[in-house]
Amino acid sequence: MNQEKQAALTEFADLIRHHLIRNNSYSYRTVSIDGVLCYPVIHKHKQILNFECVHVMCRVNRGSYSSLDKYSVHHHKYKSIEDAILYIEKVVATYKLFHGDLISPYDYKLAKLEEQFHPYTPSQVCCVCYENTLDTTVCDHHLCLKCREICVLKNQYDCPICRNPGIAHIYNIDNGLINNNQYKSLREIVDAERRRGTSYAEQFTPFNIYAFIDRIGARRSPSSDTPVEMINLDEDEELSEVSEIDFADEDSEHELA
Repeated sequence: MNQEKQAALTEFADLIRHHLIRNNSYSYRTVSIDGVLCYPVIHKHKQILNFECVHVMCRVNRGSYSSLDKYSVHHHKYKSIEDAILYIEKVVATYKLFHGDLISPYDYKLAKLEEQFHPYTPSQVCCVCYENTLDTTVCDHHLCLKCREICVLKNQYDCPICRNPGIAHIYNIDNGLINNNQYKSLREIVDAERRRGTSYAEQFTPFNIYAFIDRIGARRSPSSDTPVEMINLDEDEELSEVSEIDFADEDSEHELA
């Protein structure tokens, strides 16, 4: 990394640390990763970096009830803000989608080679592009994540096979292993924000956001018309690293990278 980029990384990381003093998360602008629009979100709680779909949701089990959350295609426990920034850069540039997950080029190559020795069933074919997939609709018709994204962008929310209305944007998979349900930390970062009394839209209030402000608040809640402004950074205000006492959990050994 050259000196100019290193200086930019340091400045950017310091600004994000400042943002996280007052907020639960920092959300990047919308990016397209292998054909699907995502939000990379740096969460303060548990130091989790999450890649959330913009359009695709999933049903999350919460004991006595379920909720619709943004579907997570990948998450990573970051060690520092600098680590999170560089990790986002790597994922956006090189990772590929495979059965609802963003995985590294190495893991993608392994997965594609594995297919030659562990073939799919005849039914495990996307009903739009006819590529093999485990991704399904909630009515159990196979629809890959990329084609699902295209359907939603064209305002085609009905199932392409049975015309079940308004369900194309809800992700499902035929093995039942939905990331948001499988990884406890993904549920906890959402629950932590809810316990603190702030929704994704409500946390972006005037005077507590500094950069990309017109995109941070609105992009995560399109219906929000909360006014946005920039804050003044006090030169003597401490820019401390974000940390959590409960740093380890069961997901740390299951990351894809």
